[in-house]
Amino acid sequence: VEAVRRRNIRRKAASQVLTYPIQQIAPESEQFLKLCEFERKIDALVEQKHNEVVYAQHRPAPQRRTVRLFISHVAAPSPEHDDKAMMQWSLRIEGRLLEEANRRERDRKRLATFVNKIIVELDPTSYTSSDNAIEWERAPKSVDCDGFEITRTSPLPVKATILLFFDHHPKRFKLNSSLAIALQLRSAPELEINRALWTYIRENDLQDEQERHIVRCDATLKKAFGIDSFKVSEMAGVIRTALLPVEPLQFEHVISKTSSPDNYGEEVYDIEVDVDNTSGSNNSSLLAASAQSELQSLDDKLQTYLSAIKQAKDKREFMLAFAEDPQRFILTWVMSQLQDEKEANEIASIRQAQRASKTYYEPWASDAVLQYLSTELEKKRQANESSQPAASVP
Repeated sequence: VEAVRRRNIRRKAASQVLTYPIQQIAPESEQFLKLCEFERKIDALVEQKHNEVVYAQHRPAPQRRTVRLFISHVAAPSPEHDDKAMMQWSLRIEGRLLEEANRRERDRKRLATFVNKIIVELDPTSYTSSDNAIEWERAPKSVDCDGFEITRTSPLPVKATILLFFDHHPKRFKLNSSLAIALQLRSAPELEINRALWTYIRENDLQDEQERHIVRCDATLKKAFGIDSFKVSEMAGVIRTALLPVEPLQFEHVISKTSSPDNYGEEVYDIEVDVDNTSGSNNSSLLAASAQSELQSLDDKLQTYLSAIKQAKDKREFMLAFAEDPQRFILTWVMSQLQDEKEANEIASIRQAQRASKTYYEPWASDAVLQYLSTELEKKRQANESSQPAASVP
């Protein structure tokens, strides 16, 4: 597909357009125009199949999970001000997955993994300071955390507006009203929107009868895209004109005095989010150095335990065999030990004999030396011949 696109970019516009005098001079040039049209249809089909393959090979679909969000505040008289109306308060935003209550602490997904940005706007009518807008945005090296806390000093009550921008994998888009009605989708990833539009086109038979690479928009698609027709190869770009950013979730919280001794107020929300369901084996390269060393130490311990288990198994089999028939077992074991000792003595005697000087005065010694020397001379001769350059032929 990429090669086709590059070829289309390099192709000059004039190479696909034949003027009327040329058509009169060369009537067979009509075949060239038909070939160009057929090539455009093939390009559209290839792009369609490419999108379908990418969608099919996409990573596993994310799971729909519930995040419980807690928005609370505490307030107390400010020790730095004599005015009792001045209160020192803290706004807390915390969250966790409901299904992860029994998971280990290090394996839990924290709130910062689901959120790209958080904006807290304090109502200027109740909070008159200039820093009434607080924004946090996740950076590549941001530390995952379970919540955020904002501390200020001001008179109460203070109205806070909290905007949460959730991080979707893959990235989701909001459809304009007309396209949302046609596809029955409110927000979805781009590839899912592409597939839904293809289904809509086929169900409503919107492809041109003669030129199948052209889609004739019905009243709903005309209102969504603002055009009467488009080519299949242009469908991805046409879809993007009807996509909008996903709106953030908005929460209102009033920080005020309560009857509680700590002036504590809490609101709880349950939010459905898409949690990435990729395998943990694909993330082993993302482990920190400390985690890698810990993993290595655990592997070493595992090998130690396996070795101990094997030794215990061998010992158990030894004891079971002895318990079944002690006399036969001892006899067999003693014979095995004698055989091992005999083989060890034979090897030791051969090595000892080779160390004695009288061994090399045997009749076979002179023949062995001559054989060894002739073998070494042959090796040197072959090495010299291979190192010398070949003689030139006159």
